[in-house]
Amino acid sequence: MSILFKSFFFLSFIIVCTSCNATKTSNSSTEDNDLTNSEYSEMKSQGFSLGTLSTNKSSGCSIVLTIEKMEDKLDPVNIEEFVKGGMPQKVWVKYASMRMANRCENARPVTIQEMQIIVQ
Repeated sequence: MSILFKSFFFLSFIIVCTSCNATKTSNSSTEDNDLTNSEYSEMKSQGFSLGTLSTNKSSGCSIVLTIEKMEDKLDPVNIEEFVKGGMPQKVWVKYASMRMANRCENARPVTIQEMQIIVQ
């Protein structure tokens, strides 16, 4: 084998090996860049879910709760107990499903057990 072929093979091998060990540097475990990994892990271990509150009048619900990594929308029936004044956008929440008819089209009813507002 020629020296040129050996050099090309060695260089190709090094490039393949180093590209396989590339790691993702972005924080993919949280949606919100303001949350640290330790805070995120601690809240998850306590049973909280990261959620977003939004107004969605088109679905028939005044307020919709969307939990990260879940596709379905939730209708928090007792949200008034936890939100006074302005509505926060991001929250840590513990919730339970309810056995009742849906109040809105695209969201299932839940009751909020605990909620902590994420200050942005």
